[in-house]
Amino acid sequence: MNAMGFAIVVAVALAAIVAWWLRRRYLAPARVLARRLRAISADMLVNVIIPDGMGGEIHVDHLLLTADGLLLLDFKDVRGTVFAGAQLDTWTAMEPGSRITFDNPIPVLQDRIAAVSRLAPDVPIHAQVVFEKDAEFPKGHPPTVITFDALYEALAAKPDEGRRAAADVFGTQWAQIKAAAASGL
Repeated sequence: MNAMGFAIVVAVALAAIVAWWLRRRYLAPARVLARRLRAISADMLVNVIIPDGMGGEIHVDHLLLTADGLLLLDFKDVRGTVFAGAQLDTWTAMEPGSRITFDNPIPVLQDRIAAVSRLAPDVPIHAQVVFEKDAEFPKGHPPTVITFDALYEALAAKPDEGRRAAADVFGTQWAQIKAAAASGL
């Protein structure tokens, strides 16, 4: 094998290692999350559009049917030190060398809750804005905000029981939500 052939083999091997590492780094947490969400839910909708009740539509990240009702999760890909407050219009996240500001996600979460509530008015709805596990809130955070780690702990504490009960108790309303999400109406 000549030097060019050896360089190609090394480049392909390095690319494979980098691809494996990236896949493990970014896809493994998503798989763990999906497995944990499935473990506590009778059914789940991911990345769906539902009617907002005012003639428009709204995006829903994750909506789970659980024994406690519906669990609405809005995920935020934000890391670092986050300064947040329920009454603040803009939140800030800082990492070494960078600073980003973004709109307070709670009003949009409230809009999502209202849209789901219109489709299933008698079902309890619990909702959380979920931040990366690397997010820290040194000055605290609103009660509707949670980190991945805290969400994992909460999900792990939930027993697998009750999934069939959820389908029995809330099945009709869940079917309406699924139909609305499937039709996009």
